[in-house]
Amino acid sequence: MAQWHALLQPTGGWVVIAEVSGMLKHEPLAASTQQLLCRFQAASLADGSYDFDCGAKLASCMAAAGFQVLHSIVLPDQELSFQVSCEHLIITAYTDSILCSACRVRDVEPHADRLHAPAF
Repeated sequence: MAQWHALLQPTGGWVVIAEVSGMLKHEPLAASTQQLLCRFQAASLADGSYDFDCGAKLASCMAAAGFQVLHSIVLPDQELSFQVSCEHLIITAYTDSILCSACRVRDVEPHADRLHAPAF
């Protein structure tokens, strides 16, 4: 973030960042699943690959990097951060998405030998 600040400062640029907090804190989950997710979250934080609670820390990290934080909000999200039972339409959308993905995989598999991933 300090590098971003250094690049933006001379031009008077600004930045908008949206980040999730508590991405793996779904409820209800079996105790074994919660333990697995907690270990994964801790390992990701320890190796620096991702902080699943970054959203809650973002404003203070930006300020520490030299940015002037003008606005920080938590946005409610009926799909990802609801506090009550999931609405039927959301469940239907997830189900349709999963089924559609499975169909795409089924349709692509016979042609997999002709597909090539780009080199990076």
